[in-house]
Amino acid sequence: MNKLRQALFTRPRVLVLIILSLVLGAGVTQPIAANKFSSIQNQQNDKPKYYTRTRQTYVIPEMILVNQHGKNVHITELLNNDQPVLLQFVFTTCATICPVLSATFASAQQSLQSIATNYRMVSISIDPEQDTSQTLQEYANRFKASAQWTLLTGTRDQIARLQRAFNAYYPGNNKMYHLPYTYLRAANSSQWVRLEGLLSTQNLIEEYQQVVSHSMQ
Repeated sequence: MNKLRQALFTRPRVLVLIILSLVLGAGVTQPIAANKFSSIQNQQNDKPKYYTRTRQTYVIPEMILVNQHGKNVHITELLNNDQPVLLQFVFTTCATICPVLSATFASAQQSLQSIATNYRMVSISIDPEQDTSQTLQEYANRFKASAQWTLLTGTRDQIARLQRAFNAYYPGNNKMYHLPYTYLRAANSSQWVRLEGLLSTQNLIEEYQQVVSHSMQ
């Protein structure tokens, strides 16, 4: 994982693509077409885990963001409720790790529904100037996002505050410098599971199952 972090922070465009090629086993040398995501995710499922898992508690700041439908969303109400939550930070023009993160969300939707029907997926854009509500809606359509997948944008200050709250903020000006985090929270829980790295669809389903099962004990 330290090598992954170093690659992402030093030469993100070149080295991230090399890492994706190794992790996905798909010979990735250019951005992946959306219609190839399902087959790539299937190849991932039999691979060893390329991520780390930690438990964290986060204090989420009060703010109102805007979703892909142009509606205001109170972030604390969305994230601190009686639904299991899955969260990622992405941006729509990303050609490296974001499409893989979003593809994992997309491919897992039906399976997550069978485990706990009321889950909420959340993708927060770290490029709010570019990612308007309309842009997020187009991105959602590309990944066949269900009604349970909320995509959010806001001001740069709001997004930076959220990234800091989730310990996911990089203080540089290059939006390419961000790490592949996926966050899971059980319903009515104050604790989050942070997964750092590139998950397969099966990895995400298993982690979600574990979080949901733990909350029922």
